[in-house]
Amino acid sequence: MFLKNKYKKLSDNDLLLELKKSNNRKIIAEIYRRYSHLIFGVCLNFNNNKSNCKDLVSKIFEKFIVFISNKEINSLNSWFYIVTRNECFAENKNKIKFSDLTEYNLSYENKEKNTLNNISDNTVNEAISKLKPEQQICIRLFYLENKSYNQISQETEYDIKKIKSYIQNGKRNLKIIIEKQIEKTKSN
Repeated sequence: MFLKNKYKKLSDNDLLLELKKSNNRKIIAEIYRRYSHLIFGVCLNFNNNKSNCKDLVSKIFEKFIVFISNKEINSLNSWFYIVTRNECFAENKNKIKFSDLTEYNLSYENKEKNTLNNISDNTVNEAISKLKPEQQICIRLFYLENKSYNQISQETEYDIKKIKSYIQNGKRNLKIIIEKQIEKTKSN
């Protein structure tokens, strides 16, 4: 019982250090307890199939176990987010590009699916160009160039909280712009 409580109280960095020293399964279990629900949530943003998301969580933790034995991880939160996002992109590579930007649920009726599948990269790029400059920059760097918040902050000198806000507001505005473009296309 003491060991279990000991690991619960450790910071992520301390857990990583302990894991490097001992490769103890209880430490991996603690990391799983802390991050599995977050990974699952990120997966749900990209894929509405809960069963697929559960499989992805397992796959990502398998990657983590292999990765941690050979490499150094500076931030568990960042590592899990980036790997999860990349795995979700890989899973969805046959779906429309930029579907994560529009936050569309691809399980809508077939009519909606066909409309969404016809969204071209040009349409998305045109919609991005209608955003405020800060939102454009952050959306392009984060989604199109797969840069982290820290990398965007270094390039733009924006505060990380501002970057998150620009991305969130940019996604919402992008969705509205694209929906208007779809409605315009439907009416023509």
